[in-house]
Amino acid sequence: MGLLSNTKIGIRIALVAGLPLLGLAAFGTEIIVEKWLERSDASELKHLIGTAPTISALVHEMQKERSMSAGHTRFISLIAAQDTFLSVYKNYATTEQRAFLADTVKGAAVDEVARLRKIAITNPTTGTTEGIEATYWFQTITKKIELLKTVEDKVAQDLTVLLDEVEGTASKPRRKNAPRPKSAKL
Repeated sequence: MGLLSNTKIGIRIALVAGLPLLGLAAFGTEIIVEKWLERSDASELKHLIGTAPTISALVHEMQKERSMSAGHTRFISLIAAQDTFLSVYKNYATTEQRAFLADTVKGAAVDEVARLRKIAITNPTTGTTEGIEATYWFQTITKKIELLKTVEDKVAQDLTVLLDEVEGTASKPRRKNAPRPKSAKL
Protein backbone atom coordinates (compact mmCIF):
# COMPACT_ATOMS: atom_id res chain seq x y z
CA MET A 1 0.00 0.00 0.00
CA GLY A 2 2.20 2.77 1.14
CA LEU A 3 5.37 3.60 2.89
CA LEU A 4 3.75 3.70 6.32
CA SER A 5 1.30 0.79 5.89
CA ASN A 6 3.45 -1.62 7.90
CA THR A 7 4.24 0.99 10.59
CA LYS A 8 2.55 0.83 13.97
CA ILE A 9 -0.35 3.22 14.50
CA GLY A 10 1.45 5.01 17.38
CA ILE A 11 4.37 5.87 15.12
CA ARG A 12 2.02 7.07 12.37
CA ILE A 13 0.21 9.36 14.82
CA ALA A 14 3.57 10.65 16.13
CA LEU A 15 4.69 11.44 12.57
CA VAL A 16 1.41 13.13 11.65
CA ALA A 17 1.50 15.28 14.82
CA GLY A 18 5.27 15.66 15.05
CA LEU A 19 6.07 16.97 11.58
CA PRO A 20 3.85 20.08 11.88
CA LEU A 21 5.21 20.70 15.38
CA LEU A 22 8.74 20.40 14.06
CA GLY A 23 7.93 22.92 11.31
CA LEU A 24 6.35 25.27 13.85
CA ALA A 25 9.44 24.99 16.04
CA ALA A 26 11.70 25.82 13.08
CA PHE A 27 9.67 28.92 12.18
CA GLY A 28 9.53 29.93 15.84
CA THR A 29 13.30 29.62 16.13
CA GLU A 30 13.76 31.76 13.04
CA ILE A 31 11.52 34.48 14.51
CA ILE A 32 13.39 34.36 17.82
CA VAL A 33 16.75 34.69 16.06
CA GLU A 34 15.41 37.58 13.97
CA LYS A 35 14.17 39.38 17.08
CA TRP A 36 17.47 38.75 18.85
CA LEU A 37 19.35 40.31 15.92
CA GLU A 38 17.00 43.31 15.97
CA ARG A 39 17.63 43.67 19.71
CA SER A 40 21.36 43.47 19.09
CA ASP A 41 21.07 46.17 16.41
CA ALA A 42 19.05 48.33 18.79
CA SER A 43 21.67 47.87 21.51
CA GLU A 44 24.42 49.02 19.16
CA LEU A 45 22.26 51.93 18.07
CA LYS A 46 21.73 52.92 21.70
CA HIS A 47 25.50 52.88 22.19
CA LEU A 48 26.04 55.11 19.16
CA ILE A 49 23.28 57.48 20.24
CA GLY A 50 25.26 58.06 23.42
CA THR A 51 28.09 59.66 21.44
CA ALA A 52 26.02 62.37 19.74
CA PRO A 53 25.02 64.33 22.87
CA THR A 54 28.53 64.00 24.28
CA ILE A 55 30.27 65.60 21.32
CA SER A 56 27.49 68.18 21.14
CA ALA A 57 28.01 69.02 24.82
CA LEU A 58 31.74 69.34 24.20
CA VAL A 59 31.11 71.83 21.39
CA HIS A 60 28.75 73.75 23.69
CA GLU A 61 31.37 73.88 26.46
CA MET A 62 33.94 75.16 23.97
CA GLN A 63 31.52 77.89 22.94
CA LYS A 64 31.06 78.85 26.58
CA GLU A 65 34.83 79.04 26.97
CA ARG A 66 35.02 81.24 23.90
CA SER A 67 32.58 83.74 25.32
CA MET A 68 33.73 83.35 28.92
CA SER A 69 34.61 86.53 30.65
CA ALA A 70 33.59 85.54 34.20
CA GLY A 71 36.87 84.66 35.77
CA HIS A 72 39.71 82.26 36.34
CA THR A 73 37.87 79.63 38.41
CA ARG A 74 35.05 79.42 35.88
CA PHE A 75 37.60 79.11 33.08
CA ILE A 76 39.33 76.18 34.82
CA SER A 77 35.98 74.43 35.47
CA LEU A 78 35.00 74.80 31.79
CA ILE A 79 38.23 73.17 30.69
CA ALA A 80 37.65 70.31 33.16
CA ALA A 81 34.10 69.84 31.85
CA GLN A 82 35.39 69.76 28.27
CA ASP A 83 38.00 67.16 29.19
CA THR A 84 35.27 65.05 30.81
CA PHE A 85 33.01 65.27 27.75
CA LEU A 86 35.92 64.34 25.50
CA SER A 87 36.74 61.33 27.68
CA VAL A 88 33.11 60.15 27.64
CA TYR A 89 32.99 60.61 23.87
CA LYS A 90 36.10 58.47 23.44
CA ASN A 91 34.52 55.74 25.59
CA TYR A 92 31.34 55.59 23.48
CA ALA A 93 32.67 56.39 20.02
CA THR A 94 33.55 53.71 17.53
CA THR A 95 37.17 53.17 16.54
CA GLU A 96 36.44 54.99 13.28
CA GLN A 97 34.89 57.95 15.12
CA ARG A 98 37.83 58.20 17.54
CA ALA A 99 40.21 58.19 14.58
CA PHE A 100 38.12 60.85 12.84
CA LEU A 101 38.34 63.03 15.98
CA ALA A 102 42.12 62.60 16.14
CA ASP A 103 42.52 63.31 12.41
CA THR A 104 40.19 66.33 12.46
CA VAL A 105 40.84 68.16 15.73
CA LYS A 106 44.51 68.94 15.26
CA GLY A 107 46.72 71.56 13.76
CA ALA A 108 47.73 75.14 14.38
CA ALA A 109 44.44 76.31 15.92
CA VAL A 110 44.34 73.40 18.38
CA ASP A 111 47.97 73.93 19.35
CA GLU A 112 47.41 77.67 19.76
CA VAL A 113 44.35 77.12 21.97
CA ALA A 114 46.48 74.89 24.21
CA ARG A 115 49.14 77.59 24.40
CA LEU A 116 46.59 80.31 25.14
CA ARG A 117 44.92 78.18 27.80
CA LYS A 118 48.26 77.64 29.51
CA ILE A 119 48.83 81.38 29.61
CA ALA A 120 45.33 81.97 30.99
CA ILE A 121 45.71 79.25 33.63
CA THR A 122 49.03 80.65 34.86
CA ASN A 123 47.78 84.26 34.71
CA PRO A 124 46.95 84.54 38.45
CA THR A 125 50.53 83.50 39.21
CA THR A 126 52.34 85.44 36.49
CA GLY A 127 49.98 88.41 36.32
CA THR A 128 50.30 88.61 32.55
CA THR A 129 48.32 87.59 29.51
CA GLU A 130 51.40 88.12 27.34
CA GLY A 131 49.56 90.73 25.30
CA ILE A 132 46.88 88.38 24.01
CA GLU A 133 43.85 90.30 22.78
CA ALA A 134 40.31 89.01 23.41
CA THR A 135 39.53 89.09 19.68
CA TYR A 136 42.55 86.88 18.94
CA TRP A 137 41.40 84.39 21.58
CA PHE A 138 37.87 84.41 20.16
CA GLN A 139 39.07 83.83 16.59
CA THR A 140 41.42 81.02 17.63
CA ILE A 141 38.95 79.13 19.82
CA THR A 142 36.32 79.52 17.08
CA LYS A 143 38.58 77.61 14.67
CA LYS A 144 38.88 74.75 17.18
CA ILE A 145 35.11 74.76 17.74
CA GLU A 146 34.57 74.48 13.99
CA LEU A 147 36.82 71.39 13.94
CA LEU A 148 34.79 69.85 16.78
CA LYS A 149 31.58 70.72 14.92
CA THR A 150 32.90 68.72 11.97
CA VAL A 151 33.24 65.71 14.30
CA GLU A 152 29.76 66.31 15.69
CA ASP A 153 28.33 66.37 12.15
CA LYS A 154 30.12 63.10 11.32
CA VAL A 155 28.68 61.38 14.41
CA ALA A 156 25.20 62.67 13.53
CA GLN A 157 25.63 61.37 9.97
CA ASP A 158 26.77 57.95 11.27
CA LEU A 159 23.75 57.85 13.54
CA THR A 160 21.36 58.75 10.71
CA VAL A 161 22.80 56.02 8.47
CA LEU A 162 22.52 53.45 11.24
CA LEU A 163 18.96 54.49 12.07
CA ASP A 164 17.96 54.19 8.40
CA GLU A 165 19.51 50.73 8.17
CA VAL A 166 17.98 49.50 11.41
CA GLU A 167 14.60 50.93 10.44
CA GLY A 168 14.84 49.21 7.07
CA THR A 169 15.72 45.84 8.54
CA ALA A 170 13.21 46.09 11.38
CA SER A 171 10.32 46.58 8.96
CA LYS A 172 11.25 43.57 6.81
CA PRO A 173 11.46 39.95 7.88
CA ARG A 174 15.10 38.93 7.93
CA ARG A 175 15.96 36.02 5.65
CA LYS A 176 17.75 33.13 7.20
CA ASN A 177 21.50 33.82 7.19
CA ALA A 178 20.88 37.35 5.87
CA PRO A 179 23.80 39.70 6.55
CA ARG A 180 23.34 42.40 9.18
CA PRO A 181 23.58 46.07 8.10
CA LYS A 182 27.21 47.19 7.83
CA SER A 183 26.89 50.07 10.27
CA ALA A 184 25.14 47.87 12.81
CA LYS A 185 28.51 46.24 13.33
CA LEU A 186 30.04 49.54 14.53
